[in-house]
Amino acid sequence: MAFLINNIFGRITGSLGDKVFRFRYGKTIAYKKPVKQKVSKSIASTQARKQFALTVALAKKINSIPALAAIWRNAKIPGTSAYHKIIKHNNKLTSVDSLTVNNIILPKGGYFSITGVSRIEDKITISFANDFNELLKNFDYDINLVVIIYLYKKRQWLTPEFMLFDHIVSIKVQDAIYDVGVDLTSLNIPFKKYNNSIFYAAVLFNGGDTKMKRYSNTFARAMEND
Repeated sequence: MAFLINNIFGRITGSLGDKVFRFRYGKTIAYKKPVKQKVSKSIASTQARKQFALTVALAKKINSIPALAAIWRNAKIPGTSAYHKIIKHNNKLTSVDSLTVNNIILPKGGYFSITGVSRIEDKITISFANDFNELLKNFDYDINLVVIIYLYKKRQWLTPEFMLFDHIVSIKVQDAIYDVGVDLTSLNIPFKKYNNSIFYAAVLFNGGDTKMKRYSNTFARAMEND
């Protein structure tokens, strides 16, 4: 930054060479012209940016759920923050066009608890593994079921390219849990505006306490919307 004193040309504004002149507080100030960063328009670069943008959207959704963010933050995996860890571990799992069933909402290394997700209109059914109830023996807390819904391949012109929703259900521990119905009506999810959806589901133990360390692996299923 430089100041022009006794300027013989009078007041100068605008650019000249590699300098930009602005008149501020009674003085003409010369700034160095910012260097324009060239953005590659190659197909590979465009696809990489789209892939990263999708991963960031998923990371923001996961990081907005305190219990999930706490697990990522405390996980002993590379990354400087929960948000950074989510992006780092998911970007390679995202395709250039959409999220995939390989994306994860929790770090790998948990329990394999969920075996299936099915949907009828605004209600989904989560199915659990046969040995899931073995994990619940002598367990005194409720468990939380987390579901993230991703809609893509829009059917209407003005519809967003994709949408993400989340829902958490607290489940009372019973003698046996095999299937749990989840009502998504309150979320007003526009299934009919998109051709496809992916459901990501996971189980959080200890009633959703942000200090929890026990959780299931991510179960994901892709579906065609009716």
